[in-house]
Amino acid sequence: MNNPTLTEQLHQCVQLIQTKNINDRTLSEMQSVMAQLQHNDRFMLAYLGDTLKAMINSLKNNQRVRLKKLATVLLARLSAFDHWCQEGNETIGLINSGQINPCSIKPFVRFDQAAYDQYYQEQNKSLSAELKTKQFKDHSNQDFVPIELTKNINHVFRKTYAVNIIETLIGIFRQLGVNEGRWLDVGCGVGYITNAVNPYLYGTDQWQIKGCDLQPSRVAYASKNASAGKQYSCEDAFSLIARLAEEGKKTNVVSMFEFCEHFSDPAKLIRQTCELPVDVVVLGTPLEQKVNYPMNKEPDPVHLWGFARGAMEAIIETTPMDVLLVTETRLGGVGPGLDWLTVVAVSKPMSGRIQQEYSGHG
Repeated sequence: MNNPTLTEQLHQCVQLIQTKNINDRTLSEMQSVMAQLQHNDRFMLAYLGDTLKAMINSLKNNQRVRLKKLATVLLARLSAFDHWCQEGNETIGLINSGQINPCSIKPFVRFDQAAYDQYYQEQNKSLSAELKTKQFKDHSNQDFVPIELTKNINHVFRKTYAVNIIETLIGIFRQLGVNEGRWLDVGCGVGYITNAVNPYLYGTDQWQIKGCDLQPSRVAYASKNASAGKQYSCEDAFSLIARLAEEGKKTNVVSMFEFCEHFSDPAKLIRQTCELPVDVVVLGTPLEQKVNYPMNKEPDPVHLWGFARGAMEAIIETTPMDVLLVTETRLGGVGPGLDWLTVVAVSKPMSGRIQQEYSGHG
């Protein structure tokens, strides 16, 4: 672990709590650990902070039952902490340097990397088996396939909003004189959002629209369901964009919906994307997932990070791009699912063009 001394202190506190040998010293030691984490190990603070704060409050209020439950959570989190490989991780570096507030980001309790690799392999096999029997409608003559309004109110709002963001950006490019553009949807999955975008709504039919994903079964599914002009490939986005750039073909918009939270180092992913020869990067991720969730002790099966708005804005500040738009979609607790964070970042030249075109308009 990163800080064995602090870890030993935490284990000693837990032992006192579990043996019911709690006194004023227990509280002072917990508060001391919190202060030391703030100064010496902000990543561990981001990982444990919500549980530690809840434990301190329980000690102050003499909530013995809740305190014992929280102590069990703390032990579970500590036991999984080494599954985080910190060396060279840019996101962790930004937290420890203070560029990302540890209260605005949450590294989840997680499995080791091999477990996630195995999960995605099994997921790919399962979808491949489904493809052998699934019947697809022919959408090749349709400009777009509308998002299906399912019984999940969360999905209804966030997926239709993602579609609206891309359609609006295509319209903005048209106003800036770009009628022949390119949009790449990275981690497109089975293509629901890519297929649903109507480039004619505010733009033109000259846009080349492509989705890419590293799971062959998802690409095959998206291709079978593709609407007119939509293409899908199983390849690395960075290689694809670099190859297009070498051919003199600029990628105007890159989107990553429900993507960054799956990576061990999302800040590196975002930085590398923003450094590509592109005009706009669109990010969509769950909003504040588990950021303040002190009782959580189970490893997440797919997601590795939770972001508040401030964390994502801080990450963009480390890139060559500017934030054009940030939105928080909150459902107010109606129905299941997660709130949503959307960030639109633009290159410096693009930012200047937008300011020039739209300045002075109320």
